[in-house]
Amino acid sequence: MIEGVPDPPSERGAVWTREELVMALRIAVSSDGIDPDRPSFAVVTLADLLSRAVLQGGRPSSPWTRCPRAVALKVLAIRRALVEPARLVRLGREAVSVIGQFEGRLDRLRAASVEAEALLEWRAAPSRGPVPSEGAFRVDRTADPSLVYALRLEGGATTLAAGTAEGRDLFKIGRSGDLRRRTAELNWGFPSTLGLRWVPFSASPMMTAEAAHALEQSLLVGIASRGWSVGGEFAMARVELIGELLVDAGLQTIMRPAAAARRAKVESVNPGGARQRRSRSAAAPRTPVGRASAVSLK
Repeated sequence: MIEGVPDPPSERGAVWTREELVMALRIAVSSDGIDPDRPSFAVVTLADLLSRAVLQGGRPSSPWTRCPRAVALKVLAIRRALVEPARLVRLGREAVSVIGQFEGRLDRLRAASVEAEALLEWRAAPSRGPVPSEGAFRVDRTADPSLVYALRLEGGATTLAAGTAEGRDLFKIGRSGDLRRRTAELNWGFPSTLGLRWVPFSASPMMTAEAAHALEQSLLVGIASRGWSVGGEFAMARVELIGELLVDAGLQTIMRPAAAARRAKVESVNPGGARQRRSRSAAAPRTPVGRASAVSLK
């Protein structure tokens, strides 16, 4: 209460929030004269904002709650406390904290008042949702090169698939723009104690992701028709049988260094057999890269 000036009934002992006090402090330090009977435009504008925020916030209110005169009285009390610090204790703990935080820091007070006003406007809005917007948007997708791959599960695979004990292996068919990254992602899901890992078995580069998708789907259809599918993109088959299917589809076997060394050793011992294998492989139809529609799954 200000000496000689009665408070509006509902504002006696009213609690002001930090945001309200920041806005009032901003007016107090930037206005020379505060007249509760003739509130300035800044006071009237602030009173309108604060009263709307109180109303939308469901706080108890009356015609005097945050009315222009009540706001002018609060601003006047803050301004007098700035001149006479002994009056600070009458403003309450929150007001003392706000004044102390921005004392001599007008630039920080300006920035804080902008934030406080935005928050109060949000509280005063009848609807908190965003403003509706209409219009068209466009998304461009590029056809990047991709790989169709077949991964072979190595390790104690019998813990996951009993059929591997019958001489069959578990394979995964898929497509990716980065086979090394994709293999690492899949292997990350195995607990290290299982000793399981996916290893690239064969792959074929395709010019576009669409062509890779078509080839992948054709392979999965062929695998299912042979009774090798175990659900989704997974297959269980003998290595030599699924290898023939993949070669016919245009996928090239990926040989690791150790396997390549063993093959070179075998060919050096039996060159005739090597030539025979090469000629048989050469006779197999190959699918040109990027021509997924030409894949023949016999």
